[in-house]
Amino acid sequence: MNPSPDPNRSHDAAKAWCVLLVLSGCVLLFAFKTRECFVDDAYIGFQYVDNLTAGQGFVFHAGDKPIEGTTNIGWLLLLGPLTTLAPPAVAAKLLGLALVMFVLTLLVAVGRVFAMKEMWHGRPRPCCPSDTAESGCATGDSFVLAVVPAVLLTASFDFVYFSTAGMETALLAAILMTVCCTALFRPTSLWLPTLVAAASLVHPEAALVYPIYVLLRWPRANDDRRRLIVGALLWSAILGLIMAARWGYFGDVVPNTFHSKPSNLQLTIQNIYGFLMVSNCCGRKAFDKSFREMVAKLYPDDAFKALPRRHPIYTGKVGQPLGEVRYRKILADELKSRGTTRPPLEAVVVKGRTVLVYSKYDWCCGLEKDNPYSSRGYVEADALKLAMNIVLYAISY
Repeated sequence: MNPSPDPNRSHDAAKAWCVLLVLSGCVLLFAFKTRECFVDDAYIGFQYVDNLTAGQGFVFHAGDKPIEGTTNIGWLLLLGPLTTLAPPAVAAKLLGLALVMFVLTLLVAVGRVFAMKEMWHGRPRPCCPSDTAESGCATGDSFVLAVVPAVLLTASFDFVYFSTAGMETALLAAILMTVCCTALFRPTSLWLPTLVAAASLVHPEAALVYPIYVLLRWPRANDDRRRLIVGALLWSAILGLIMAARWGYFGDVVPNTFHSKPSNLQLTIQNIYGFLMVSNCCGRKAFDKSFREMVAKLYPDDAFKALPRRHPIYTGKVGQPLGEVRYRKILADELKSRGTTRPPLEAVVVKGRTVLVYSKYDWCCGLEKDNPYSSRGYVEADALKLAMNIVLYAISY
């Protein structure tokens, strides 16, 4: 006979949903406070979405050959139709926020289901082995199972920020959470391979979830093994169709970024960053020696060269004229000078392109508004001016 309803259960349910409302409020407040903040990678995707909705195809530069330069094409294709209502950045933030709410709601709901399932089956709780559902000692477990996972996820800065800063994080979480729920209640459902294959369009590595699930499920499957085999075939077929579509449109079976990943630091600087600006933090002499040795190995044919006096960084052709750049006290005492109009910057130039600019004296402490006595570098205002000129030069040439 089923146990009589426990009035405390309704109370626990109300508490759980109240916690969800509080968590949702925290996420909304965070999203509002960071409404103008986006991850830089998100703008790469927004550029693709803009060109796609303008009829230029899935390209970064209008008129270029289609290249899948992102690994989250599924997220971008989902954003496309929404840009008829709002710009890509706004659409991405709102959709990410809605998906975060969905994931949190699903976590609370699943926790409640598990707690109720345990109670109705009369299983003893680990915290109270002698209790059964009939004894009514389950309300604490119910509340904990319902809210703790959602609280922990909300406390993850990376999850909430990336989800509301233009990235695909919440979409991937929503799909994988749905996969987990389906696996728990319908372990052989063909929706599992379908959803996992779809998740691979949001993040390619997600495709591995289903084969891992099959391997874990197989020893206990017994009569369900045939269903798992069918699921594996369906998973393979969907991935095959995705690869065929990629080949037909992009001429490749995987995103282009898989081929462009660099294999060493030199290629990292050239292919990904394009330009590297380095400040010797606190002007340490040991770092200066070590860094020069590393650069000599990376660029044996392209040694460090001092920037010429009329370089745009100095003259203010980009940014503003530097004028005198003042030293911090410890460096001023060491050099017996208040400052210089030509900070000793050095560069590595490869095939006519500047790939690295190095300052042996510190300017990064100035950007951090830090004032360590031992910093052999420039005062805050002048460090900021110097760093800004370097950045403007990097994006202008």
